[in-house]
Amino acid sequence: MTNRTSLCMGRALALALALPSASACGPVAAAMGDAEGDAGGDAAVSDGETGVASDRAVRRLSQLLQGRFDSSAQATRDMRYFDVTLTICRVSAPDVSASTLYIEQALRGRPPYRQRLYVLGSGADGATVATSRVFEFNDPDAVVGLCDRVGVQSVAASDVVEREGCTVTLTLQGDRFVGQTAGRTCLSTLMGAAYATTEITLGEATLDSWDRGYNAMGRQVWGATAGAYRFERRSPLSALE
Repeated sequence: MTNRTSLCMGRALALALALPSASACGPVAAAMGDAEGDAGGDAAVSDGETGVASDRAVRRLSQLLQGRFDSSAQATRDMRYFDVTLTICRVSAPDVSASTLYIEQALRGRPPYRQRLYVLGSGADGATVATSRVFEFNDPDAVVGLCDRVGVQSVAASDVVEREGCTVTLTLQGDRFVGQTAGRTCLSTLMGAAYATTEITLGEATLDSWDRGYNAMGRQVWGATAGAYRFERRSPLSALE
């Protein structure tokens, strides 16, 4: 391993514990709808805005998100990107929502640096629009490897807290979803930022995710500058529920 590679990996591991960042070493990827900052709060969990899991767009979004992904091909092509693994599976969270997914993200061969609960819901048009609200775990260590545990896994409302303002709204366009966060609602104070944004393109084989942070004047201060991370599917597409 070269000195540059060692330096970059050390920086990536340190930053990954907090948030994806752009540097001379390249960005560390973020999963969908998680343009992190310091916007989290002890908001009450409510299913009032999540719609019903039977809506077409929600069911399709859940199907496309579930599985194992990684960015190894992109990392091989472009040294500005790291090989990041992404695992997403359904979990039971009856007092949170009817449609919930657990997300675990890690640099390959390392412990996870991001674990989230996605709460999927209907948008304005339940046939073509879905939303993904993002929740953090109060005790991330307790849920490491959740997708590999035997049996149905359950998450309680008391286990998570919502990142308010960071919801991603996605529209089904043909065979893929395209979406983003809304304006400057996802607050962030990292590296002098005032707000963060997430852009997502999701299909049957790939998940492109681009997180960026901006200061109050709209200048980018963290996040990928070369483009989105591309996660390629490494597991079969789940059946539509």
